[in-house]
Amino acid sequence: MNFKSLIAPIFASVLALNANAQTATKPADAKTTSTAKPVVAAPVKDVAIKTAEFSTKEKPSEDFYEYVNQKWAKANPIPSDKAAYGMFDKLDEQSKIVVKKILENAANSKIKSPKGSNFKY
Repeated sequence: MNFKSLIAPIFASVLALNANAQTATKPADAKTTSTAKPVVAAPVKDVAIKTAEFSTKEKPSEDFYEYVNQKWAKANPIPSDKAAYGMFDKLDEQSKIVVKKILENAANSKIKSPKGSNFKY
């Protein structure tokens, strides 16, 4: 069983769960009369899966991997010095840039050490 065939059922389950979370739930027992209002799930505002980013050229039934990843793969090509490149690599690069800026700002600042401290610039 290959990776692509595993993704389709997982993705379908996530979409189904998201759709269920956005709809109102009905009471399980319609015979009981209650004055309490049924609990309605709040709609999900920020969804990690953005269906607008899916390919319009591919059909999910024909090539699900391309359907889901085509736009991201075109926007984020694998660099020539790497064997693979994914979202975690992109986040790693961004976090290194942020940490570098923080350290450079700290090194360039002229902060006086607190009295009695061994810390010197």
